[in-house]
Amino acid sequence: MSKATETKLGELHGAVAQVLTQQILVQEEIQELDEEGMPVGTGDMQYSASPATLATAIKFLKDNSITADIKVEKNMSNLADALAKKQRHSRLESGAQAALKVVGE
Repeated sequence: MSKATETKLGELHGAVAQVLTQQILVQEEIQELDEEGMPVGTGDMQYSASPATLATAIKFLKDNSITADIKVEKNMSNLADALAKKQRHSRLESGAQAALKVVGE
């Protein structure tokens, strides 16, 4: 059996990325039950990718060394700011102190 060419591997890589992207971006309407117990759409949408699909996508990104630049990506910057604020308002001064408290020292 012959080995796949670089072109074929590139096509496969692109197809996997496309399928994962499509699966992750699927949204479904949130439904609630009416008085008779029948499902009724609320008009609100939510993403419906399974945890397994998300884990596969995360592994795909990691295996391909895809990362987010915290200085460029606003959402990552917001997350870093929120974590820093949470640590400032914590009763413990550092992660090291928290670890020592957990182990009882």
